[in-house]
Amino acid sequence: MILYCSRSLAERLPDVADPPLEELSPLGSWHGHLFRFGRRQCVLLCHNASRYLLFLPGVRKEQLLALRHWHRMLYLAVLEADGTDLARLRRVELALGAMRCVRGTDRSVMATIRVAQQDLKDVLEQSLDSLALDPVAVSLWLNQRPVTVHGERFFPQLRMAECIEAL
Repeated sequence: MILYCSRSLAERLPDVADPPLEELSPLGSWHGHLFRFGRRQCVLLCHNASRYLLFLPGVRKEQLLALRHWHRMLYLAVLEADGTDLARLRRVELALGAMRCVRGTDRSVMATIRVAQQDLKDVLEQSLDSLALDPVAVSLWLNQRPVTVHGERFFPQLRMAECIEAL
C-alpha cells in the first residue's frame, strides 16, 4: 500500500520515498495530511478510489513514527464499527500489505481532504479538545457524507464497501 504524503506529513515521517512507486495492494493507495487544530497535531488519511477518510486526533511524534500501525488499527476498527464481517476484515488486513510512504499528492484527493478538514474544524470548535473526540466515530461520520469527484457524487462508505466486496 502506498501512502502519498502532503508536505507537512512527509517532513515528519522517516523513510519517505520519491515517486513513482508501483501499487501492489488490491485495495489501492491512500493520501495523508498532517494539520494542526489549536496546539494538537491531527492526521487525515483518505483512500484514493473511495475517498474513505480516517481521522487521527492529537498525534504525537511517536505515533507519527508508527503511522503504519495506527492506520491499520484505525481502518480495521472503523470497518468493524461500520458492520463489516470478520471474514472480510481478515481479507482487508491481508490485502493492505506494508505501507510505503511517498512524497507528492493528487489535487483531487487533497481537495477531498481539505473539505473534510473544514467540516472537522466546525466539529472541533464545538469540542473543548480534539482528544475528546472518538476517532472511530468521527471517521464514520466523515464517511457518511456525500462527496463529489470529477462530477460524480457518491458516499465514501458505500464505495469502500464495493472495494472490499471485490477482494
